[in-house]
Amino acid sequence: MPINYDARAIPASIRYLARDAPRSEGAQALAARAGLPLDGDPLAPGRGLVFYLYRLVVLGLDTEGNLRLLFGPNGLERAQERLLREQRVTAQGLVERNGQDAAGLGGFL
Repeated sequence: MPINYDARAIPASIRYLARDAPRSEGAQALAARAGLPLDGDPLAPGRGLVFYLYRLVVLGLDTEGNLRLLFGPNGLERAQERLLREQRVTAQGLVERNGQDAAGLGGFL
């Protein structure tokens, strides 16, 4: 079953990884292993590198240890930590922009 997603919802840290992929040995190895083209659109649904990284990191589907190629032995954990930090910063920015108190989010931050 294909996973539908909105490319705008892909975390920036994952988009940056894919943007830098042509210069990264780890990303090149990952793309080759997954059969993904590095010269195409990294946001292409179903076959772009961003979509693939999204599935590995956000959905936790790294069953083959592919993130180790990019992040080392604790690849999935490091990628998810980076994603959580990014989400916290985004949430904090939304709170500040909307003029709401962070406590109003029930301790989310």
